[in-house]
Amino acid sequence: MHFDGKKWQSFPTPEFHRPKPDPEDDASLYDVVTVSRDDVWAFGAHRYWTGEEEHETTVALHWDGKRWRKAPKALDTELRKNHGLDTSGTRDGAGGFVLNGGLHRTADGALHMVKVSKPVAGRSRKITKADRRQRFDVSDLDLVPGTHELWAAGNISVELSGDANFMRGMVASYSTGDRPLGPAGPGERVAAGPQARVPPTS
Repeated sequence: MHFDGKKWQSFPTPEFHRPKPDPEDDASLYDVVTVSRDDVWAFGAHRYWTGEEEHETTVALHWDGKRWRKAPKALDTELRKNHGLDTSGTRDGAGGFVLNGGLHRTADGALHMVKVSKPVAGRSRKITKADRRQRFDVSDLDLVPGTHELWAAGNISVELSGDANFMRGMVASYSTGDRPLGPAGPGERVAAGPQARVPPTS
């Protein structure tokens, strides 16, 4: 759907089907990232069943200014490989986009997974072996206008038993710049917020 300032207008989109079409196939779209007027991305899921087993794959569509098409094969493959990746996101200020789940697609179509540069200290206030298993979950991500710098808010956690188990609020910045991207480069900076308790996992 597109809003022209007065009303919503619907546009045809590609359909997704399992190899053998089934009336119980369904698909939905729930995230959109706008890079420019003729470069818009929509993300969602395709679900179907085989017997009693449910299958779900992440799907993406691209708007080229005239029509919606299925995402290029490289992006489609990456999303299927990282099923469950958070597909909320924002443009990167350089013709590409970054998703909350850490996937960065540059203007030339290259794909990179963004890494947090280093772990933060847990309950011991020292970086332990357990802390190196930390997970960073982004809740929101936005581009600083007129720059190539993105800010993210979320939490960093370790889900283990005992004192190693913790969660801390976190903000992180990521600068795309014009350089080739790689994991844990100098463009990633992190800062930890107050610590919160996480119930032990079973």
